[in-house]
Amino acid sequence: MLERPMTTTQVAHAMNISKTTVANLAKKAVNPLPSIRIGKHYRFFLSDVRKYFGIPADKLVESISQPTGVTHE
Repeated sequence: MLERPMTTTQVAHAMNISKTTVANLAKKAVNPLPSIRIGKHYRFFLSDVRKYFGIPADKLVESISQPTGVTHE
């Protein structure tokens, strides 16, 4: 099954960090958070986020929903 990409907001919510921190991690020259850039927006795959932060598959839910009140980035 194909993984659906996550937004910066979804990653920030799941990891309990700011959207700016997520974007800065993706922009790093050395050891960046794996991402896809679409225009000015970043997209992340859950499997890459898990690997980057060293989180076992059972500890981060695959169906991370957008936080309440957030529409689009």
